[in-house]
Amino acid sequence: MSIKAIILGTLLSIVIFLSGQLVYILLAAFIGSSANEYTAMNEYKTLLWFCLSAATFSISFILGGLFTSILTDKKKVLHAAIVGFLVAAISILSAGDLSALNYKALIMLVAGLGFSALGGRLGTKPTYRQL
Repeated sequence: MSIKAIILGTLLSIVIFLSGQLVYILLAAFIGSSANEYTAMNEYKTLLWFCLSAATFSISFILGGLFTSILTDKKKVLHAAIVGFLVAAISILSAGDLSALNYKALIMLVAGLGFSALGGRLGTKPTYRQL
């Protein structure tokens, strides 16, 4: 178990996650302002926001897991899953309100763990095979 890889992976994943949230906020603001002009888009505004937030969440955790798996040599998927769990827990607990701990928080923890483990798995596959 590499503590250094877990700490660096957690910090890197937090930076990736916050950058993804910044992009999400900018795109959500664009969708909101565009929905005022186009009535067809106004009907699907909340669905677009949800899909965009889910894509941001999954891509951020997959990239965090991928970079964590690059930082370690052994048990790459386990390291990535631990980092995903830690980042999701920090994200939930940073709200400062313990009433946020409900079934949605549990789904977020499991999804963060799963997407980071997927990124760790992607980091273990060789990109090419030698003949």
